[in-house]
Amino acid sequence: MLAALGGMGGFLVGVWATDLFLLLAPPGIPRLDMVGLDGSVFVFALGITLGTSVLFGLVPALHASQMDMHEALRATTTTGSGRPHGGRSMRSSLVVAEVGLAMMLLIVAGLLTRSFTNLLSWEPGFEEEHLLTVWTFLSPGVYPDRQQLPTFYDRAVEELRALPGVEAVATASAGPMFGGGDGSGEVLVAGRPAPPGERPALRWFDVSRHYFATMGIPLIRGRGFEESDRWGAPRVALINETAARTLFGDRSPVGRRITMLLHEMTMEIVGVVADVPPMDPNVPVAPEVYWPFAQVPRWASFIVVRTTGDPALQAKVITDRLTAMAPTIKLSTPQTLPELIDHSLVGPRFSMLLIVVFAGVALVLAAGGVYGVLAYTVVNRTKELGIRMALGADSRTVVWMVVRQGLAPAIAGAA
Repeated sequence: MLAALGGMGGFLVGVWATDLFLLLAPPGIPRLDMVGLDGSVFVFALGITLGTSVLFGLVPALHASQMDMHEALRATTTTGSGRPHGGRSMRSSLVVAEVGLAMMLLIVAGLLTRSFTNLLSWEPGFEEEHLLTVWTFLSPGVYPDRQQLPTFYDRAVEELRALPGVEAVATASAGPMFGGGDGSGEVLVAGRPAPPGERPALRWFDVSRHYFATMGIPLIRGRGFEESDRWGAPRVALINETAARTLFGDRSPVGRRITMLLHEMTMEIVGVVADVPPMDPNVPVAPEVYWPFAQVPRWASFIVVRTTGDPALQAKVITDRLTAMAPTIKLSTPQTLPELIDHSLVGPRFSMLLIVVFAGVALVLAAGGVYGVLAYTVVNRTKELGIRMALGADSRTVVWMVVRQGLAPAIAGAA
């Protein structure tokens, strides 16, 4: 009867919890539309219920059938319990396992919560205020020649910069908050023999010449991109501090040439920019290379706008201006930096919530297990406890003796 009630209650909680899960789940989880409880789940729950009731009803029955009556009478006389010592050991072992599993989930929940807290305190290394981003895509059918793309984006940058309340505008293929890196590729340093085994790899981006000033990423050494770094001009690149240390150690990388094997592209390093740490504090900064969008144009790009006031107020004006310039352009919904950060935290927040809920349920179940074993033991030892108190034991000593018996499996499980 208890198992049936528990199984039925668990299935009903599962129906409610699944609806809540779907409500809280972030978009992008594979096959989320297929999540639900069907007949197979009900049959599984029914089988678990029946199996549990048979197993936990059969084990005590087997113990009772094998009990020596003389030992049982002796145990009843001395301890007030008709159960053999093996039954108590099994109950204690189950409590140890239950507490251990609950502690494991609690530790994982604590680690996830700490990681999430670190994400909330992320310091990106650039000026976060008043940034707005929008993803754009120009149709190859309308702009079949790649050389047309820098001209359009240069004009878009100038027109957006002329809007009231706009301080700076730039383009980027990706970035710390705009989709991560475009990819990673092995690199060779000119004048240095190829190292045996795996070659160093750099994450790569293409950006406009105003990108670093717009983002507020400082230039550490050398120069930034200039108007002359365009299609047909000698290829140039900027690298971050981590890439400079990885490839050149303490030597200056400015003026050195590197080749990206994936793109079969050789570039001269003209400067070094500051590192931008990833959102995950446990992930080290990757070596990165940036090259001018004007030299390697693509049909898709992010436009980054820095405003003097609330960037959200500029969103419609910016999209209207871009649509007026190119009616066929595809645009994403503009997002401010806090919105981008919040979007990137949806997945970690949901994972943390699930683990915390499971850990809380496990903790309640473990507490119920400890309480059940302790209460059962106290009931069986009523005569013994009464005799101890009749012989002069004070209530504090008796309570501590019982609590200590319950604490022992809990401490063992926690350990």
